[in-house]
Amino acid sequence: MSTSETHKLINLPEKIGSKPRIWSAPPSELTFDAILHKLLCDAGLVPFEVKLRFGEQAWRYIYGSRLFIYWINHTLPTLIAESKSRGSPASQTDARLTAFCDGEQLAYGSQIKPLDPLKDDVWELKTADIRLIGWFPVKNHLVLDVGENSLWLHQDLKRYDRIVEDVVEFRRLLTSFIPGPVKGKRLSDVVSNRSR
Repeated sequence: MSTSETHKLINLPEKIGSKPRIWSAPPSELTFDAILHKLLCDAGLVPFEVKLRFGEQAWRYIYGSRLFIYWINHTLPTLIAESKSRGSPASQTDARLTAFCDGEQLAYGSQIKPLDPLKDDVWELKTADIRLIGWFPVKNHLVLDVGENSLWLHQDLKRYDRIVEDVVEFRRLLTSFIPGPVKGKRLSDVVSNRSR
């Protein structure tokens, strides 16, 4: 089955881990791009809404491919943490997505980084046990297409090559619908931090 066929077959999400989730991004006057939001949704991507502190709106935005949503709902809950002190992979992922959307400062390398080859503009959002892989169509808007267990990836780093190829191919299928990817390898090229 091809990557494009896989994306078409997957149902929309109902939860992440054991927590019910709403996949609808609320607008923020400062960073939200309403035109891009519509384009991404029209292209079949699903916006992710996190529960932030009272009165706070998202600063950054995440959209998932149907393949990614399937992984969130069916594979992520079955994964086990390498260390119990880290929390479950689902709770790690939920915390990272929440921090990302809240506009918290991200540590380049340990929490987010571009993947090789750099020319492909594919980025990895990281937890202790999980890798979330996608691209930025515009600054502060991340499209996630692949989720994977970090231990499995690190057992054979060539697995990253195939994932990058799949992400780039999926992105190519959407180029008539959405802009991007953002070029640049600095963190400031793809995200800005919320001013507190």
